[in-house]
Amino acid sequence: MPGPGLLLASADFLQTTAGSENPGTFNFVNSDPWGAITIALRKGVNTTAILATDKFTTIETTGTVTIQDGAIVDNLMFNSDVVIGTVTDLNNVIINGDLSITLGGTYNFSNVTVTGNITNDDNTQNVAIIGTNNSSLSTSEPGTGATEVEITNAVLILVKVVNEKGGNVPNAQVFVRRISDSTVLLNADTNGSGVASALYDFTISEDVEYSVRKSSPGDTRYLDGSGTGSIISSGFSVVSLLLIDSNIG
Repeated sequence: MPGPGLLLASADFLQTTAGSENPGTFNFVNSDPWGAITIALRKGVNTTAILATDKFTTIETTGTVTIQDGAIVDNLMFNSDVVIGTVTDLNNVIINGDLSITLGGTYNFSNVTVTGNITNDDNTQNVAIIGTNNSSLSTSEPGTGATEVEITNAVLILVKVVNEKGGNVPNAQVFVRRISDSTVLLNADTNGSGVASALYDFTISEDVEYSVRKSSPGDTRYLDGSGTGSIISSGFSVVSLLLIDSNIG
């Protein structure tokens, strides 16, 4: 049995208890007889399924919330500090507090905002966080290595190649480079959907130029395409139109 101040929250408990005092909020700020409560979201908790019951969208406590044992956390706000004790991906989450990660590894955060500080409390391993979809993350322990946090604010570089009829052009060679220093950011062939893409660690807006080529023998040959643009906080995306090379019979 958990002792005073600790709640092991299973999926069934959250579904039947949440919202009983404050609809929309799983609230232990005022109802907790011991003061601060630590809520442990354990194995089997899937907040996506819980939210489907319209029980709550926020967990609030003067203590902390611990995410552990593979709990799935999606579309949730925490008005508290949060501790992650196992490698867990977060999606569409707001943490109004600090985030402590106690197990090193690589974490994928999609549309996640942490208003406080992110810390690595594993003394032996690095914590790497890949933030996508406008995540807002910061740490007082930047770097790589034990007790440090490496944050990549990843945005998508995407080039879609189409022909004159709007059809996808697969196996086209796509090249994107940063204009300021000629660093190559994308060098790949398009897939069956006519798309080539890569993630980019965004810090400031950067001007880029791109080129597209599809002229392999035996395939339909096209005139080369090219253009310029900018990588901004939401990434870089462009549709490149290739025209058939009528000089090749």
